[in-house]
Amino acid sequence: MAIGRMALAVMSLAAPHRFAGLVGVAGPPELTYMTRIYGARAMVMGLGYLTGDARERHRWKRFALAVDIADTLTGIAHLLRNDVPPRAAAAMVALTGSYTVLGAIEVVSEHPSGMKIMTPLARRHVRRRSSAAQPTRREPRYVDPYRPRGRLYRGYAGFIGSEPVRRVMPHLFWKLDAHVTAATGGRFGLPLMLPTALLETRGAKTGAPRQNLVLYFHDGQQVIVIALNGARPNNPAWYYNLQQNPDVRFGGRPMRASVVHDDTERERLWHLGSAVFAPYAKFRRIAAATGRDIPVIRLTPAGTSSRAEITPDL
Repeated sequence: MAIGRMALAVMSLAAPHRFAGLVGVAGPPELTYMTRIYGARAMVMGLGYLTGDARERHRWKRFALAVDIADTLTGIAHLLRNDVPPRAAAAMVALTGSYTVLGAIEVVSEHPSGMKIMTPLARRHVRRRSSAAQPTRREPRYVDPYRPRGRLYRGYAGFIGSEPVRRVMPHLFWKLDAHVTAATGGRFGLPLMLPTALLETRGAKTGAPRQNLVLYFHDGQQVIVIALNGARPNNPAWYYNLQQNPDVRFGGRPMRASVVHDDTERERLWHLGSAVFAPYAKFRRIAAATGRDIPVIRLTPAGTSSRAEITPDL
């Protein structure tokens, strides 16, 4: 992948017009400048990987994957807005998306030390033979809603909550990330700076285990999860699962789920959540326009009492 990045970098630096023409883009001299910026960035990532030791290469892979994810999401946003030539947008999404998939496979198949480990498929095969092969899972970090967030974090949260990204996230981003997060034992996830963790429920009808990546924050020692589902008119499937089976696992820890129905408490939690992920308020307005009142879920560590009880929505 590093050699491929450098090959593209050389082409974009040496022949920017030809490189742009390959993806169906033609334009003014500013395009040459932007194309060469892309080439310089790709060259640095390729050289950084090839000249680093094992640990440095692992970090470079993670960095490059983050860049590829951002580029792919940006391309998808342009495709949905239809504000650039479709051929160009599709070509760039295919290019950066391929790097994203390959990079994710590489990252999840390596230990932070830089040494190769078994692929997720091989790990699943070993787990079937011995429960001792279960990977270590890192506990979700404590997310304090009162802690100030920096400009970079707020800007990234705003991008994730933007309209084009909002539309594709439930179908693509969250589903893919659940597998990446599970494969890496919680060490790495696609949302990068956003606080996310795996919520494990059991199917309301089948009782089969289900895993979903969710945004969260803490209220004291309890975890708060808001069932956004991209502000769509319907609740996510995992919400109905935990209504039927409130005993869940969050980040590998046993928890008891409860729906918050008290209006005053809901408003307080919505306010706290918006301090962690500002687009919460926007999502809430969009869902309200369709007649949906987004559920707020409280997760309490198993063995302690909860301030709300699971009751069916009427």
